[in-house]
Amino acid sequence: MRFFKRGETAVSRFIFRDFISNEPIDVENPQYDIVYHSNGDEIEVVELSDLQKVEGKIGIYICSWEIPEIAIENATYFVTGYGVNQVRETNLIVEDMYRVLPITFFGDVSNGGITAKFSVT
Repeated sequence: MRFFKRGETAVSRFIFRDFISNEPIDVENPQYDIVYHSNGDEIEVVELSDLQKVEGKIGIYICSWEIPEIAIENATYFVTGYGVNQVRETNLIVEDMYRVLPITFFGDVSNGGITAKFSVT
């Protein structure tokens, strides 16, 4: 999981692999969506969209999301990539996760940036 604040651009990089050989493979119909969960419901924030293939790299695709100012702080956003293994005729799914942190977590950037915070459980 990676951490971002509102207004930042988060980039997901997916590597699709053949489930038998574990080698990277190019897929058919590479797409992604982004959701989070609230009170047992799945809320879609980016509808199914095309992934971009990384030029010259087998099986590697990317997408980016500019985290909106209305993003729910402390929510975990799930970025799911989908593709079809053309040889085996199977669907492949890969996932990335973001957590949107409150701006106060990052401390006063004029004094050097992130402030460490600890909690006792």
